[in-house]
Amino acid sequence: MASAQRFEDIRRNLTLDASGGLTLYSLPMILLPSHFFVYIMEQVEAVAGPDALARIYRQAGYDGAVTFCRRRRESLHCSPLDTVAGYLAEMSVRGWGRFEILELDPARPRLRARLTNSALAEARLRGPRHEVWVGAMEGALAFLLETAGRSARLTAREVAPEPGDAAGACRIHVDAAEARP
Repeated sequence: MASAQRFEDIRRNLTLDASGGLTLYSLPMILLPSHFFVYIMEQVEAVAGPDALARIYRQAGYDGAVTFCRRRRESLHCSPLDTVAGYLAEMSVRGWGRFEILELDPARPRLRARLTNSALAEARLRGPRHEVWVGAMEGALAFLLETAGRSARLTAREVAPEPGDAAGACRIHVDAAEARP
């Protein structure tokens, strides 16, 4: 599906109520400029340090992905795999950058994703810039396992771009550390 069509799908599912509340798939939303989000990240790191920034944003990314995937699936009645693919496609047209699923295998469980043109690439941080997306990819895979009645201790990390990746690309790998029935 083309980006323009994905954007129109989002617009169709947005609701603005009389009080000014914006929702998407019944989830409260805030429309804000990317610099605002980046400034918050920079200030969290300045006050609490790079380790705290990484922990905070990684957990927020995880929780946000699980919640959004659950709500998206309930609203659109799509398969778990389509839910995760749709989640990343949506993030790609909501200004975060372009997400590409390179591998998604809930049986292993494993997820490989690439992010290009990241809205967070220019953040002036000492620590990692994409921990929010590392957490989000982990949360998306956890959602898939949850829908299959499974769980696993997952490990997620940002890895170096590969030859041929665009400048500034971010790769995220999520794997099961140990599967549990």
